[in-house]
Amino acid sequence: MKQALTVNEAAAITGKSRRAIYYWIESGALQYESRYINAKELFEVEKLMRNRRGRPRKVSNVAQGV
Repeated sequence: MKQALTVNEAAAITGKSRRAIYYWIESGALQYESRYINAKELFEVEKLMRNRRGRPRKVSNVAQGV
């Protein structure tokens, strides 16, 4: 496997959309240098994002014990 991937290649390998890859870049989870993405970093971020679904939940007063 190549060390450096384009956004299109990263999207194809992970099964995510190009928009998702760009979101990871914009959020700072994935670095994008000189039009390429580090393949090893891509898989680490994909695993992290796969485990993180949806929006963070707000903690209610009941959950805080107030």
